[in-house]
Amino acid sequence: MSYAFFQAQKTPQLDWSTWTDRHQKRPFRLPISKTQQQQFERLFPLLRSDQKIIIDWGCGRGDSTLHLSTLHPDALIVGIDRSQARLQRNTWFKKHQKHLGLAHHHHVILMQANIESMALLWQKHLPKVHQQYFFYPNPYPKHNQQKKRLYAHP
Repeated sequence: MSYAFFQAQKTPQLDWSTWTDRHQKRPFRLPISKTQQQQFERLFPLLRSDQKIIIDWGCGRGDSTLHLSTLHPDALIVGIDRSQARLQRNTWFKKHQKHLGLAHHHHVILMQANIESMALLWQKHLPKVHQQYFFYPNPYPKHNQQKKRLYAHP
C-alpha cells in the first residue's frame, strides 16, 4: 500500500538552532494528564523486561507497526499515535482493541496516546527499548505549525 507524500514547507527551518539552544537550556515540563497516565498504566502489564521492545512513534494508522512485526517476530512492537481516528482506520486495530485507544494481539500493540507524554513516562518507568522508529515526523505540514512538530520538542 502506497500513499502520496506532500510537504508544504519548501525550505529548511531557518531558526532551528534557536530552538535547539533553547531546549538544551531548559527541562521539558510537559504535564502528564490523567488520561495519558491511565493509558500508560494499561500498557505497562503488557510489557516484559526480558522481551526485545521496538517502538514505532507516530505510527499513523499502524501499517508501519504491523510491517515491523513481520520483520521482528521475536520482539514486542509498540505503535503509538496521537490520533484515535487514524488508528480506527486500521481493521487490525478495530479487531483487537481491548480498551479505548489500545489494541494488542500476540507481539503487537497499537495505542492512542500523546507521544511526548508516553516518551516521558517510558523513560521514567519502563524497560529498555531496543529500537525506535519515527517514520512520519511531520504531522503538521504547514509552516506556521512547526513548533507543534515532535522533533521541535526537547
